[in-house]
Amino acid sequence: MKKGQTGISINVHVNEALKEDEKLVQMVNGNIYPVVCNQDTTFPFIVHYRDSITTDYTKCGRVGDTVNFSIEIASKKYKEGMDIAERVRAVLELKRNTYFQDLLLDSVEEFYAENTFVQRLSFTAKIL
Repeated sequence: MKKGQTGISINVHVNEALKEDEKLVQMVNGNIYPVVCNQDTTFPFIVHYRDSITTDYTKCGRVGDTVNFSIEIASKKYKEGMDIAERVRAVLELKRNTYFQDLLLDSVEEFYAENTFVQRLSFTAKIL
């Protein structure tokens, strides 16, 4: 883990990981945002947010965080949203680097709201 960065910083690292994938960036025209997108954002787009953090402790102090986070893909076309969700999964699932110890897909939901197809992928990340 980068010094001084805990699970609280997960959105910074998720955003970086998603934007490092040129194909994904192209699929959403660069529209990848932590927490909320701009009001004038065009479809399709990705918004990701932290759901929860659980901290692991020993007698010596904090040893890591387990972070649950979600990624929502919004699109006007169902198949387009599915293709983007598949790419997001390929980019993040089982990712390991200096920040992520483990990154696992927990669940996938889909729904339709306000004339928009939404795919929600929920992940759990271990941050040491």
